[in-house]
Amino acid sequence: MLGNVLVDSVAGAVPLLGDLFDVGWKSNTRNLALLDRYLEQPQRVRTSSRAVVALILLVLALALVGGVALAIWVVRAVT
Repeated sequence: MLGNVLVDSVAGAVPLLGDLFDVGWKSNTRNLALLDRYLEQPQRVRTSSRAVVALILLVLALALVGGVALAIWVVRAVT
């Protein structure tokens, strides 16, 4: 749900193009569909949500490790 709102906010911030994007991207409608799906199959949605959170945490961890590795590489290249 947060992702839908984030995409809508970021894309909507662009003048004129953001307005055109808002015509097709309905974050509230998408979030309502997510809630309906949860009410129909809570266990299945919970499992897939955990997988998405795990994937996000993995990507963040890789980005952190990559950033640290890049910083070390730059420091060694400069000195």
